[in-house]
Amino acid sequence: MNIQLQYGTAVAAVPAAALAVMDRATQTDLRVLLTLAADPPLLTGDSFGACVGSIAARLGCTPAQVETSLSFWRGAGILNIVSEEQASAAVAETSPREVPKTEPAVRIAPAPAAEKEEPKEPQAHKLRPADALPHYTSAELADLLESRREAADYLKECQNVWGKMFNVHEHNIILGLTDYLGLEWDYVLTLLAFCGDEQDKRGIKRSLRYVETRAFAFYDEGVTDLPSLQDKLRKLEQMEEVEGQLRRMFGMGERALTPTEKKKFSSWLYEYRYGMDIITHAFEVTVDAKGSPNLKYMDAVLANWNRDGLRTVEDIQTAEEKFRADKAGKKGKTAPEEQGSFNTDDFFAAAVRRSLGEDFDPNSGVS
Repeated sequence: MNIQLQYGTAVAAVPAAALAVMDRATQTDLRVLLTLAADPPLLTGDSFGACVGSIAARLGCTPAQVETSLSFWRGAGILNIVSEEQASAAVAETSPREVPKTEPAVRIAPAPAAEKEEPKEPQAHKLRPADALPHYTSAELADLLESRREAADYLKECQNVWGKMFNVHEHNIILGLTDYLGLEWDYVLTLLAFCGDEQDKRGIKRSLRYVETRAFAFYDEGVTDLPSLQDKLRKLEQMEEVEGQLRRMFGMGERALTPTEKKKFSSWLYEYRYGMDIITHAFEVTVDAKGSPNLKYMDAVLANWNRDGLRTVEDIQTAEEKFRADKAGKKGKTAPEEQGSFNTDDFFAAAVRRSLGEDFDPNSGVS
């Protein structure tokens, strides 16, 4: 059998990636995508509202239905929706020769086909909740949820997890996470549970605004699927548990950690994968050497141990003994009074010197 497509005089080019999310798309979603593919001029306009209005008029549906479909395809990576602010910033960053003579304030463009995609450059601006996000009235939400039964079922589950019925504003926040950011529903449910518990522990009234802020921050970090979210939340819980011990070590009280402190603590735990036994040992070494807690000195010690592949306290003690033996061997032919001059602190000073530079003075005040 030979099946042939009759293209006629026009072709609607739909990104192949759309096939992966077809089962989640509603009839309106599919009609919007096909209409845009068949009539590219609908992709541009003087404003977002003008684009939406043109598409709604063509399909005989409401602007709200078009907006939710555009958000769905944007979340699936099929469309790029550029706001007026982003378009202006992009124009400002290009040279005069590269700026088109006429540039629409808003443009909605289909994502390139997978086989033609170029390596993506880092985003110039992080995503943030924006005024341009679709906002639905009660009537519009009712219509939307009627056509998207899966979304309606998951929203009920989200309310169960959160422990309350959502109002229109809260429904919009949740739909923004799934449609605008393209997050899976299981991701949203997991994030809701975590944020709810987090706010309860702090005695803060539960707010979906907090969930939204967390979601956008995680998205900016590349935490966009359930496995990466679970790993991120596990690390946050571990950090919260360890942070109390580190605060007591350094006498930090309840003040907020500085970015440097957060970065160093995170390196010790997740980059070096050290437990509190080694961290505590490094702290004791630091206090013995400096007479008081010293973050930079301690970080240098831990960085050197990690560089040398020392994974346990026993590894460190063995390395110290070898260092002592090697140094004693070199002094074997010197006078007895010189042989006794070895100080075990030399082992740790040498470690710090390798991290902070050969000009490091172990008696100086490293801060």
